[in-house]
Amino acid sequence: MQWYDYYIRCWKHYFDFKGRARRAEWIIFVACNRTIHDLCKYIGELEGNVAIIVSVVALLFGLVTFIPEVAVCVRRLHDVGKTGWWMTLPVLLAITTYVFLFVFQLEKVGIALYAAYGVTMICLIIVSIKDGQPGVNKW
Repeated sequence: MQWYDYYIRCWKHYFDFKGRARRAEWIIFVACNRTIHDLCKYIGELEGNVAIIVSVVALLFGLVTFIPEVAVCVRRLHDVGKTGWWMTLPVLLAITTYVFLFVFQLEKVGIALYAAYGVTMICLIIVSIKDGQPGVNKW
């Protein structure tokens, strides 16, 4: 399979939280989405009307890719023999961090939550980099 086949496969499995995802599928989908999103954010930091449009595109792209990114991460966790529920912790930490930083403006609590989010993401990346379980597993 080519890299773009893996990328397209994730879009075809937008709401698919069952099954398994290969390491290449997970890495390519997340890396491509992060690259596109970061380029849009960089262009959005410039001045002018184009920057405003690109910033809106970056926001919409982030919203549209959220569910398939979580789905491919859940399927990747299934492939290494872990439950997909492990993804709830970083998602909840990200939402809680946003609420404490931007809604309640409690900077110290938000920073602590952001650090916890970072640690959980590093742990999930380490787990996801492992080889998948050979043969059939319960997912």
